[in-house]
Amino acid sequence: MKREKSVIMAVILTALGLHAQDAGDYRLINTTPNAPLSVLTNWEMYDGTGWIAATAIPGSNAVIRSPEGSSHANLRINVDDWTIGGINVDLASSWRFQGHGGARTMTVTGDLIKAGNAALIFYNGDSSGLTVNILGNLDLQEHFLQPGTALGALDGFSVAGHTTIAGSFRSHGNTVLNTVQLNDGSMTVWESNNDGTSGGVTAAGVSGTGSIQSKSNATGINQATVNHGSLLINGASGSFDFSGTLQDGMHVDGASTFSLVKEGGSTQTFSGTGTYSGTTEVKGGALLINGDFSAVTNTFTVSAGAMLGGTGAIGAMVEFADGALLSLTSTLTADANFAGFDMGDIYGLDEDTALGTYMLLTGAITGTVNNLGEANAADIGNGKDAYLELTGTGLSLVVIPEAATIGLFIFTGSITLFLRKKISL
Repeated sequence: MKREKSVIMAVILTALGLHAQDAGDYRLINTTPNAPLSVLTNWEMYDGTGWIAATAIPGSNAVIRSPEGSSHANLRINVDDWTIGGINVDLASSWRFQGHGGARTMTVTGDLIKAGNAALIFYNGDSSGLTVNILGNLDLQEHFLQPGTALGALDGFSVAGHTTIAGSFRSHGNTVLNTVQLNDGSMTVWESNNDGTSGGVTAAGVSGTGSIQSKSNATGINQATVNHGSLLINGASGSFDFSGTLQDGMHVDGASTFSLVKEGGSTQTFSGTGTYSGTTEVKGGALLINGDFSAVTNTFTVSAGAMLGGTGAIGAMVEFADGALLSLTSTLTADANFAGFDMGDIYGLDEDTALGTYMLLTGAITGTVNNLGEANAADIGNGKDAYLELTGTGLSLVVIPEAATIGLFIFTGSITLFLRKKISL
C-alpha cells in the first residue's frame, strides 16, 4: 500500500513538473544570511542517491532546487554572466536572488517552475544591476513570483517560452513575456522605480481568467508619484482571449493607475471586465471588447490600420484616427468620434458579405463619416453596393443589390435602362 501511494504521488508531482531531483541538480546550503554564488561551499549537488558537497558552482546544465532547510539565505549573484539549466522549487520560506557587486545577467536555458506557499524574488541589491532571462517556460503554480522590488527593480526580466500563472506574478520594471495563460491567477504591473517613472509588462497575448492590475506600495521618496503600470500586448500573430478583470491597483496614497496598449498584428479579446482609470491605445492588430468596459472612461484611441470591435461596452468616447478600422461582424456599444471613416475602414467587408443591415456601433457618433446614404453607396463587387447610415442609435452598414436595372420603361417601342449612380471604393 505504501509503495502504491508513493507511485501515485510521484505521478502527481511529475504532472506538476515537481518530480524528484535528478543527478546533477544543485541546492543552496544556508550557511550565511547572504550566500555568494561563487563560493563553492555554499552548494550541494545530488549524485543520484543523496546530496553531496558540490565540486563546482552550478553551470549551464544544472537545475536549481529548493534550498536546504526551512529558512532560505539570499543568493547573491556576484558573477557577470551566470547560466543554469533550470529552476524547480517548492518553497516553504521566501527566497531571493540578488544582483550583487555590479551589473549581472542570469540566464535560465530551461524552465522556471515555482510551487510552495512562499515567494521567489529577483531583485537588484546594493545599487547593482540584474537582468534575468528565462529561455524556456515559466510555470507559477502557487503563491507569488516577483521580478524586482520597490527599491530594487530589475534591469530586465524576460520569458521566451510560455508563461502560466496560477499564483501571483508581481512585476517591477521591464518585464517581457511571450504568451501568458492565467489560471485564476493574478498579474501585477508595478512601477519600475521609486522616481515616478512607470513600468509594466509586455506580452505577446494574454488568455485565461483571473486579474491583471497595476500596483505600487513603495514607501519613502516620491511615493505619491509611483502609481502607474501598463500592459502592452504586442504579438505579431495569433488570437488570445482573457475573461478576467483589468483594474487599477492599490497604492499607499490611493488607487494606482492601470493603462493598456495594443500593438502588433495579433488579435486580443477581453471578454471579462475592465474598471481601470488609465488610457487605452490600439496601435496595431485587433482589440475586441466582448465584456463590460463601461467603467473605462479615460482616453481611448484607435490608430490608422488598427481595428476595434466586439460585443461589449466601453464607457469612454473612442477616438478613431483616419484609417482606423471597425469590425463588420460585431456590434460594440460606445460613443465614437471619427477623423474620417468610410467603407474601406470596415474590417471584413468584401464582395461575399451578405445582403442586409449590420449595426457597427451603438452610441453617439461625431466627426467625419463618408458614404452616408444610398446616394453615396459604394460598389463592393459581386453585384452588391453598400453604404453607411447614421441613426439615433448609432452607426450601421447597409448592403443592397446593385441596381443594374431600376426600371424598364417602354417608350416608342424601345427599352430604356435607368442606372443608379455608383461610387466605387
